[in-house]
Amino acid sequence: ATLYSLYKNKEILTTDYLSTLFLGFISSFIVAIFVIKFFLNYIKKYDFIPFGIYRIVLGAILILFIL
Repeated sequence: ATLYSLYKNKEILTTDYLSTLFLGFISSFIVAIFVIKFFLNYIKKYDFIPFGIYRIVLGAILILFIL
């Protein structure tokens, strides 16, 4: 999707923005690697029960708030 968006807006993509685009790509890639490693380690140690309870409670609160 990003490549298509860049192709579609190629007139605004100049060499001035190339360094910014490259820096954003590299930083998001590095952060994604760390987040994936953290999440996989978390899954090995814990299960999804607290996450499930959190989602159910949050969903109930949002339904009550909307009504």
